[in-house]
Amino acid sequence: MDGDGETVVVVPEPETEPEPARPASEAGAGDDAGPAVADDLAVPAEHAKRRRRLNPWVGYRAALVRHPVRTWILTGVVALVLLAIVTAADVAYQSLRIYHDIKASIGVLQEAKAGVDQGKLPTAGQFYAAAAKARDAQGRVEHADPLFRLSWGLPGLREPMRALRDASVAAGAEARVATDLGDLSKQLIGPGGGGKSGSFAVYKDGAVDVALLTNLPAKLQQLVTDLRATQTAIRQIPNVKMFHKVEKLKVRALKDSGQAITLLHTAILGSKLLPEFLGADGPRTYFIAIQNNADQRGTGGAVLGYAVVRFDQGRFDILKGGGIKDIDNKRFGFHLWYPSGVQWYLDQSRNAARINNGVNYTADFPIVGHSWTKMAAAATGDHIDGAIAIDPFAIAAALKGQGPLDVPAYPKPIDATNLVQVTEHDQYLLSKKQQIALPHELIRSAFKVLEHPKNFVHMANGLASAVAARHVQVWLADPQLQTLVKSLGWDGSIDPGTGDAVAVVYDKRIRGKQDFWTQETINYHVTLSPSGNAASDVKVTMSDEIPKGQPPRIVSHVRPYGLNATMLNLYVPERAVLRSVTPSGAFDESFVSPPLFFNYLHPTAPQEHVERSFRVFTQTVTPWPGHPKTVEWKYSVPAVVHTTSGGHVYRLVIPHQPLYRTPIVDLTITLPEGAHVISATKGMTVSGSTVTLHTNLTKDLAIQIVY
Repeated sequence: MDGDGETVVVVPEPETEPEPARPASEAGAGDDAGPAVADDLAVPAEHAKRRRRLNPWVGYRAALVRHPVRTWILTGVVALVLLAIVTAADVAYQSLRIYHDIKASIGVLQEAKAGVDQGKLPTAGQFYAAAAKARDAQGRVEHADPLFRLSWGLPGLREPMRALRDASVAAGAEARVATDLGDLSKQLIGPGGGGKSGSFAVYKDGAVDVALLTNLPAKLQQLVTDLRATQTAIRQIPNVKMFHKVEKLKVRALKDSGQAITLLHTAILGSKLLPEFLGADGPRTYFIAIQNNADQRGTGGAVLGYAVVRFDQGRFDILKGGGIKDIDNKRFGFHLWYPSGVQWYLDQSRNAARINNGVNYTADFPIVGHSWTKMAAAATGDHIDGAIAIDPFAIAAALKGQGPLDVPAYPKPIDATNLVQVTEHDQYLLSKKQQIALPHELIRSAFKVLEHPKNFVHMANGLASAVAARHVQVWLADPQLQTLVKSLGWDGSIDPGTGDAVAVVYDKRIRGKQDFWTQETINYHVTLSPSGNAASDVKVTMSDEIPKGQPPRIVSHVRPYGLNATMLNLYVPERAVLRSVTPSGAFDESFVSPPLFFNYLHPTAPQEHVERSFRVFTQTVTPWPGHPKTVEWKYSVPAVVHTTSGGHVYRLVIPHQPLYRTPIVDLTITLPEGAHVISATKGMTVSGSTVTLHTNLTKDLAIQIVY
């Protein structure tokens, strides 16, 4: 209605259809309606694509529609990769568990050895636990899960899986060994194990249960059989580069089992010897000679003290003992028959046959032990079944971990740490009364400890190491038992072998304890010919750097101070031919005061004799502080090299004489010109056709060179 009051009617315009959107290419330059509409439609489409990308299943279905063959192939490849990853993870996990159990079982022998070295035997439970570990390893392979069994057929895993399977078989064999050891430990030691003598089933209250030892050889032989089966199983394990740990286990297990078999063979011999040696068939009485390395003799030293001991049904008793002067016949000796090797030295030295001095100049202990046995029987009136030589080094080794000895004659405690120093030197600083009392007290106290040790394992360990260094040597009158002693290497004999041999044996020929400071150096140079013969040159130098102020019991009061007379005996193969010796004549006496001091010394000039399979060259020199003396022998030995399919083989043995100071050896072997060394004993240095070795001679040395 307007202002005049009239009514106005508004008629709407007719509807028109919207113009369809044109493509952007058709739109005019000033027309912006088209692009605006296209952008509005593109936004929802982009969102849809993003949603499809975020949903793999949708994308996978779309791919199946668009490219079905390619998609199915890729699906199979991915599935195989995933299966391989899962299988590999399972194999790795199962292998790790099997490897852990195999390692634990194979290591049982090494752990047992480590425990013995620490003075504690492993318990039966430890062996049984190791056996259980080995059975677990075998069970995991034999009853593996499906994925683990599947891996055996996969390319690239067949050989590793076979190696692991065979390793588990070896672990099963090792389980039998560990079980055997557990049974043996339970029988001999008891369930508790440990190191105290009171906890042992085989050794109680100072006595060995010899009845318990009777069946020991058969049990040990069964152990050897089981170990050989273990070795066979170990050798069948293939070498696989991927499985280095199993490969290393194989090497270690073969080494450990080989060492164990060697030890068991020794143990079998010992178990055959011990019952009778300990009096299982009746009492056995032995003469024990305690040697003094500060006063050197061929077997290790002059006899300082002695004991006569008896074993009856495994029980140990001391019948008598003390200083050797109590029973030795210093003036006249013992008029008995002696082996030729002993008699030669008695004749040449013009000595009376005494226990302390004369019969012990040779280095071959069996003939010395035989002689001592007869002499001890004559001196004591007892029936003597054999002789045992020990020295302070052996006693100290046996006393390790046992505490101090009860020796009132000495003002300070004596134990394993100072026993050698006391007996070889310090006792001679005591009063004459104390020096007389000390051997009796020392022997009584030491043998009391040996009878009731605080730690039996430590003692057995110490004695074993002492035997290897000839600080303990045994001769038994019973031929069968002596054969076992020799097989065990306890007899102290020297053997030239089948190749070359050189042994320097030193006998001190004047009063005093100069050998506390005597140093022996052996320089051996051998040149091998193309035909296998040897031209040998041995220089032995003796030095005595004795400090001033030593009492007469230690150093004779003669000028020059610290004078020594050293009779050197060179043991070489019997077929050797001497070319020269320097000095070639009698030793010089002109510098000594009083001038007649050496009048009783014989022989004065070089000598030569044959002793068993050795030719022995003898010469005496007289060193004193600042004036070392040398003896040089040049000789030839035919046929020391043996020809084999693997090359020419040169073997040399150097037997060891127990001295207070360890001998020094410098060895040079010159091979034929143009020779190439294929192998040499560990520790030797090879330079072209020359092989050298510098070492301290602590035990018998055997070397081999293949060229």
